[in-house]
Amino acid sequence: MLDRHAPRLALLCLGVYLALAALYSLATPLFEAPDELYHFAVIEHLAHTGALPPKLAADPATRQPTPWRQMAFHAPGYYLLAAPLVALVDTSDFATAYPVNPHARIGLTTAEDNVNVVVHHGLPDPWRGTGLAVRLVRLLSLLLGAVTVGCTYLLARAVAPAEPWAALLAMAVVAFNPQFLFLSGVVSNDSLVVALTTVGLWLTVLVVRRGAAWPLVAALAAVMATASLAKASGALLYPVALAALVWVAWRDRLPLTRLAAYALVIGAAWLVIAGGWTLDNWRTLGDPLATRWVAQATGKRIWPPADLGAELRGVYLSFWGVFGWFNILAPAGFYAGTVALLIMAAGGWALRVWRARTGNAPLGRGAVGVATSSPPAPHGEARSTDNLVIVALLLGYTALLIGAWWQFNRQVLAGQGRLLFPTLSVIALAVAWGLSAYRPRWLGALPVALLGIAAAVIPLRLIGPAYAPDPPVAAATWQPPTGAVEVRLTEPGAAQACLSLWTSPAAEWDGSRGTPVILHLAWQIHCPLTRDWSVFAHFIDEQREACVPGDAAYILSQIDSMPQGGRLPFTSIMPGTVVEATLAVPPPSQLGRNRAWHVQLGLYDAVGGTGERVPLEIVTPLPIDALLGLGKCSPDSVRYTLNQR
Repeated sequence: MLDRHAPRLALLCLGVYLALAALYSLATPLFEAPDELYHFAVIEHLAHTGALPPKLAADPATRQPTPWRQMAFHAPGYYLLAAPLVALVDTSDFATAYPVNPHARIGLTTAEDNVNVVVHHGLPDPWRGTGLAVRLVRLLSLLLGAVTVGCTYLLARAVAPAEPWAALLAMAVVAFNPQFLFLSGVVSNDSLVVALTTVGLWLTVLVVRRGAAWPLVAALAAVMATASLAKASGALLYPVALAALVWVAWRDRLPLTRLAAYALVIGAAWLVIAGGWTLDNWRTLGDPLATRWVAQATGKRIWPPADLGAELRGVYLSFWGVFGWFNILAPAGFYAGTVALLIMAAGGWALRVWRARTGNAPLGRGAVGVATSSPPAPHGEARSTDNLVIVALLLGYTALLIGAWWQFNRQVLAGQGRLLFPTLSVIALAVAWGLSAYRPRWLGALPVALLGIAAAVIPLRLIGPAYAPDPPVAAATWQPPTGAVEVRLTEPGAAQACLSLWTSPAAEWDGSRGTPVILHLAWQIHCPLTRDWSVFAHFIDEQREACVPGDAAYILSQIDSMPQGGRLPFTSIMPGTVVEATLAVPPPSQLGRNRAWHVQLGLYDAVGGTGERVPLEIVTPLPIDALLGLGKCSPDSVRYTLNQR
């Protein structure tokens, strides 16, 4: 019965995946995924120039990073596939519409602000220009993810033809993995290499099951070559597929002439599809896959790491769900649930082994939670030796990929679970094989269903809110706090002050080293601002302030950001509104007693890189002994006096 309905259920699962992946894509602002900005820069350059960007991570003249960074050395398959989509759109705004947030906390899962890597002038991002082009490429990634989900089902059916329930569960484990859904909704070359690897593994298993027929070998040759052009890790399909062909040739006693013909087809496919890129790397870089150059451009790391256990824990967490630029964690209960899923899968494996040895159900026929018997083997089931070969091939590929990742991780900090996703279908099949041992079937499906529910909730309750700004307050209905001081700021070259800062003249601080200084601020916008100014707050030693240009020795600690932790740039705030904010300035680790300290606050141009400050004027009358004034050497900053207790 299930075997007859399995294809329909698989299509239903595929539809659920498409809906979830679209939800993740819509919830994730543009370029708020690892390396998405750099991947798109390569595609945009290729789409409008007809050529890949030069293999440079930094401009040799200015030493400034290129827009594509280390992606200049990546295999170009994904970029070649996406470029025709971007060529349909005018992306002339790409260079200016999404400036990099200079305060972004990349890779900090404890970050409470500035999780955004680019400055968003309003969310959601517009569906025109670059915004439209990025979404077209994201749609391509989503469809490639659908290939991965669908081929996981086909792979599982080929590995275990008598286990349709296991195939459906494996498909669902992939489709409901939040990290996979997140990756499938953004611009990333991982989408292509994961899809092609899954197709390649499926074709490899078919070769073992059905023999080395010409159509299968030709398709496998094309997929392997395309996978190696998608990403360097795609080349790992070759040893696994060739091992399968050698086994089939020995098993079926194929003549050497036929083997030679197969080798010729595989070599020709590689030469036509990936040979040009590989040979050019060998000629220009001395490295066929350019992995050494990718590592150098990314940044060398110190090995061994100070805390390898924490790093491996990060790999596990990000295999299931760490979002943004590796800086948005899911709740702890989600990760505990994934551990429970794996434990339950391991229990299912133990049940299968116990059943195979005893021939009886562990708790008697009809026991709840235990499959009472294995389904009968269908007519024509492959020989047991072939089953062992298939398992060995899948495990061998998994070992190869993990080994390659480990070697790469020794060179650069690459502790991200997505780099193991080419083995996602194999891991999902192993999990599903264990879960499908339980009876009734809903017991094994329950943890996967819970994973799907979590996957649906995460973009709505976690990813989207992490970037969404709080709405400003209408100035007409807002009243300044009692005792607040107004400071007016005039942009350089502007005819009038378009911005007022309302602040309490006394900062909150108990004088201890571990307690931050709290500044309560309110920004009132009178007319449109022209630049995305950053707020600086410096904890200073005024006695060391020498009024020498470039001197920063007197700054003991600082915090820099834009309003609402980077979520609301000044140019996005409408005139006639007020944005309230709180800054927590960390004090330095060592402070002397019995003296006053100070905090300075102002605006400067960090996004544009000029460092230019905004002139200001305190317009509220202050008493002589006020704790608020202008900076000693910097009249473009407000100075708070802190008296220790």
